[in-house]
Amino acid sequence: MLDKFTKTPFGQQVLSNCIGAHLTELSPRTKLVVMLGMGAGGNYVEECRRAYVASRPQATWRQINEVAYSDGRLTVVHTEHFKSQGALLPNWLSGDAHPRGKLGLMAREAVKNAVGTLL
Repeated sequence: MLDKFTKTPFGQQVLSNCIGAHLTELSPRTKLVVMLGMGAGGNYVEECRRAYVASRPQATWRQINEVAYSDGRLTVVHTEHFKSQGALLPNWLSGDAHPRGKLGLMAREAVKNAVGTLL
């Protein structure tokens, strides 16, 4: 939905409505959001990060790694989509055996760090 769609006036309005309805007032108990998908070259990660920043502009957001970002209270982690075609999911799960596997390791580490703060 993001990418070129949000560059149009209609897309901006849809995104703004979605942010207002679903992201602006997250429960304080929400500490981790797992997003399905990363996009080609991480473009979906970047577009989603912009949406989260827009939803909570008063927060100070930081990039944790290529697939995760946080405002200190909420951590957002992108994973490979479970319906990915071909070798994308096996590559993501491969650890150091494939470049995409390194993204999987980054996601796991970010989740571990976010969940560790809940214990």
